[in-house]
Amino acid sequence: MATWPIGKLLFSMGIPAVLSMLIQALYNIVDTIYISQYSQDAMFAIGLVYPMQMVGLSLALGTGVGIGTLVSRRLGEKRKEEAGHVASTGIIIALVHVVLIILLGIFATKPFLNMYTDRPEIIALGYDYLSIVMIFNFGQMLSVCFERIMQAQGNMIIPMISLIVGAVTNIVLDPIMIFGQFGFPEMGIAGAAIATVIGQILGMCVVAGAAIFGKHEVKFHFKGFKLDLGIVKDIYAVGLPTAIMNMIGSVTTTLMNGVLVKFSENAVTSLSLYFKLQSFVFMPVFGFNQGALPILSYNFGARNKGRYFKTFRLYMISALVFMTI
Repeated sequence: MATWPIGKLLFSMGIPAVLSMLIQALYNIVDTIYISQYSQDAMFAIGLVYPMQMVGLSLALGTGVGIGTLVSRRLGEKRKEEAGHVASTGIIIALVHVVLIILLGIFATKPFLNMYTDRPEIIALGYDYLSIVMIFNFGQMLSVCFERIMQAQGNMIIPMISLIVGAVTNIVLDPIMIFGQFGFPEMGIAGAAIATVIGQILGMCVVAGAAIFGKHEVKFHFKGFKLDLGIVKDIYAVGLPTAIMNMIGSVTTTLMNGVLVKFSENAVTSLSLYFKLQSFVFMPVFGFNQGALPILSYNFGARNKGRYFKTFRLYMISALVFMTI
């Protein structure tokens, strides 16, 4: 990140992330296709719980961005030991967030669904799906954080493999668990949720194993770990705004669902489908963002303004071209 030509560096880091994002978007679509074949009520329930499901992802993305940015900065400043402390602190923060999401899944799911419908079958379907996804959210939370730690060191391949493992696992398990194939019982919408969390956990195992046990610049320091409130503050300074920006989308969708449900259940379902399809449009930009952020952070830490602004300009041009297309 200090010596390669910026164009080569940005595209070598951005393309794997773009592929990862597109695969992620694809498995969301496949998930929806199987659920739609199961029942219309299940589709409606998924549409209702989508904003709350995004709260967990928003928190994971915010935490991951905060950790990854700070790790890249420390590496740029040649403070490898402190980069390891940042990574270790970030994982501890992520585990605290896991507990918060679990509590939210246990206590807030039914009240949230009751805001939109009094049909007990819809509430049961929504609860079955959302409670599983949120109670077992550690796979998603930790995988996002470990991915950002790897990307902060310039390694985009392991995160890509991790996402592919998770997505393929989900796609394979979805029909088996939803419809009951190969000796598995028919679990319906709960089967879709179980397939999702299994995929997330397997993806987490891949990236966490590589990050902790592989040979990398950043070494974790869990033995004799002491919490540094300064590092916690720095992680949240970058990560919290990112989490809030993503959560604003959840709040907006929640309000829109509140309006649409008064017209028809199909309107809520249509909005949910729109968001799934929209992800294909934005994923390439999100992928290049993942490639650009470590380069920007590293060169910010290294006080290399020339490389910093060259990366910024090339990323903005690339994003503009993608969105124009």
